[in-house]
Amino acid sequence: MIGRGVNPSVYDRKIGFERLATGQANALNEVVQDWRFIGAAMGKRSDVRDSEAVSAGVEDRALMSRFVVRDTGLTRGIKPADRLILRGVWDASGILQSGDIWTIKGVKQVSGARHAEIEITAVTSNGG
Repeated sequence: MIGRGVNPSVYDRKIGFERLATGQANALNEVVQDWRFIGAAMGKRSDVRDSEAVSAGVEDRALMSRFVVRDTGLTRGIKPADRLILRGVWDASGILQSGDIWTIKGVKQVSGARHAEIEITAVTSNGG
């Protein structure tokens, strides 16, 4: 279901999401935490203006962008503790093989688009 005023053709990027999971103990009996694929959504990306990034305290070499995705069960569950992956490739067990990793800074419902879109603000230092 797409809300009023939401044009599905603007969703031009496949965005993956990962959540930190507690894994198995290593040889030193330390519990290893790793990231696991939790799902993907189509979305759109817009880079944040430099002045906004500076006021948000983003480092010079980091890129800040806003990603807008449709409001679904998956996207409503995304938290800043998760991470966003662009151009992601995962193996059969959900381990990231390649992709651009973004740190999620905020998640909110887009105002005026009731139950239609979620906006995710994220930063990356790899150029995106």
